Amino acid sequence: MRRGYILGVLVTLLMLVVAGCRASDRPEDVVGRIAKRAEEAKAYETTGTLTLKTGGEPVAYRVRVAHLKPTYYRVEILGEKNETRQVVLKNEEGVFIFAPELKKTFRFQSRWPGEGGQIYLLESLVESVRADEGRAMEVEDGTYVFRVKAHAPNRLLSQQVVRFDRDTLAPKQVDVLDSEGQTLASFVVEGFTWNPTLSPEDFRREAVEKQFGQNPTSQAGAAAPSAQDLAGVEPTYLPEGVVRRGSQLTYDDGVPTLTVSYGGSRSFTLTVSPARELMVTAQDGVPVDLLFTWGGLTRSDDLRILRFTYRGLDVRLMSTDVPEDELVAVAQSIFLPRK
Repeated sequence: MRRGYILGVLVTLLMLVVAGCRASDRPEDVVGRIAKRAEEAKAYETTGTLTLKTGGEPVAYRVRVAHLKPTYYRVEILGEKNETRQVVLKNEEGVFIFAPELKKTFRFQSRWPGEGGQIYLLESLVESVRADEGRAMEVEDGTYVFRVKAHAPNRLLSQQVVRFDRDTLAPKQVDVLDSEGQTLASFVVEGFTWNPTLSPEDFRREAVEKQFGQNPTSQAGAAAPSAQDLAGVEPTYLPEGVVRRGSQLTYDDGVPTLTVSYGGSRSFTLTVSPARELMVTAQDGVPVDLLFTWGGLTRSDDLRILRFTYRGLDVRLMSTDVPEDELVAVAQSIFLPRK
């Protein structure tokens, strides 16, 4: 009799434990735990590989992120051969985007990253799973797998698949999909540290300039793009009702500039020229993550201007009536052609 009673108690306790585990794996409970873990952390560091999978062969970048609360960020994006492409820095002075190979620095007064959705930033991933009430979640091999809406101002991006480690609650992988379910980009986390030892000194502009200012990349000294190189730099995505109107090639001291006009339901102008070296370019606006590079979006009355530098080219999009998210989609499709 006593054995039966003890066995019954054990079975009941086991059922309660199993029920508790199941309850803890409800999507809303998991999201709450992940959000709490992120909010309580004073800092984090992550390293991983960002792979762009649109167009031709996949292109991979090494990404290193350091964040110290409340407002310090440092993001290093490195090419496949470990040459520096860009460094994004945020401190009490503002937001800076460094392109060391061009000796070019962009400065912004911005609320970034609150205005963006970078897939390698923990807070952006947490917000993406917390904000989407239609989220779907599965548990696979010790991993929480969420399917949510893409948390980015870009109409080419539709859905995100976000994976968190079930034990540590750290991010493991993010896949970004377009509206057709094709993977545009993946970020695989190879290392993540909660609460590393960081200080504001690690986020000084002088530290970045010292580290990268005299270390030119493989692009430095390369031949300047020719008029023929500019000819193929056009978007593969256009807003509905917009068509290509015409183009013009001009020269200034032998340096070519391609200008392409688009019109119809809305209008915009695209200009492309060889990148110029600038020590500092101050911009009032917001930084924009185009996946393959960073750009800057400025506003002046009704005029919106999106600028970025990539593959030795300065690219600029200007419009008074194309929405900002559409401008981002157009810019992204120039070097990430849609399948």
